[in-house]
Amino acid sequence: MPCNWNDQGNDLLFRRKIVHPAKGCRIAPVCLVLVSLAAAAVDPPLVGRPRDHFYGAVGKQVRVTLAASRSQVRVEEELTLTLHVSGVMNAERIERPDLRQLGDYDDAFYIDDLDDGPETPRTERYFRYRLRPKHEGVREIPAILFRYYRPDLRYFATAVSDDALSLVVLPRTTSSDAAMALEAPEFLFQISTGRGLGSRGSSSDWIWYVVTWLVPPGLCLAWYGYWRWRNPGAAKLARLRRHRAVRQVLDALAKHSDAESIAAAVRNYLVHRLDLPWSAQTTSEIAAALEQLPLANVQQTAIREFFLSSDAARFGPPKTAADDLRSLARGLVLSIEEGS
Repeated sequence: MPCNWNDQGNDLLFRRKIVHPAKGCRIAPVCLVLVSLAAAAVDPPLVGRPRDHFYGAVGKQVRVTLAASRSQVRVEEELTLTLHVSGVMNAERIERPDLRQLGDYDDAFYIDDLDDGPETPRTERYFRYRLRPKHEGVREIPAILFRYYRPDLRYFATAVSDDALSLVVLPRTTSSDAAMALEAPEFLFQISTGRGLGSRGSSSDWIWYVVTWLVPPGLCLAWYGYWRWRNPGAAKLARLRRHRAVRQVLDALAKHSDAESIAAAVRNYLVHRLDLPWSAQTTSEIAAALEQLPLANVQQTAIREFFLSSDAARFGPPKTAADDLRSLARGLVLSIEEGS
């Protein structure tokens, strides 16, 4: 009994030649064609695919149902919403609908995605969500529009869940409702009475109170005074600098007798006292620098005359000129200090 196999694609062609045992005649070949072993999955086309409410489902008669775990909740109290999709051919390829993108849901609920639950048949799919009402005005869980592709008719159909689910939303739980009765031993609720309750403490207690309240502030004030002494302000620094400059120039005038040293001492005093530039060394440079300082004309004239006298003292009688120059320097310092 010869057999001839011919495999073309997914179809199996089986030919058999049957010989009659008595007559020895040959019967015509009988061809048996078997259908494909597995059906190929159908993908929805891109052309004409809806932009909204399409999640990749393919089927002939797709149904969508909603189920809520509770029908009465308080504001922001949780309930579980289950979306059941049945009659699909590609259940594992369906995308989860994002309820946050649906205005009716986003305005009324806080939404969190949950797991899909236990495994289901290949033609069904479950999606679970956690919903929390945002306010007392929520009266229902809206219906969901679900579009899918029908490969037999080659068009996109629409399925809608049943009517919206009624929901009763109560006000939030107040603190008085949530408060628990205070439970404690009975002796804690008893009010003690006696002569010793209103009596004053001993003298040692008062001393301790005084030490506790007065010593820390006193230590703080002492530390602040020490800090101010070690870190003087700008005004105090200016006073100290002025006193130091005066002391230095007077000591120099008492120590030196030559005109050059006396002039140098006065110039050093002016640098520290009046911010005279160090670069001003000659009489003309000092006179030019004085014009840039906020000094009265009388003081500028006195300083200029002093340095002219110091220049003249170098060529006059040394002793007489030095004594006169020392007196002139003391008078200049005194006039500057009195005018400040």
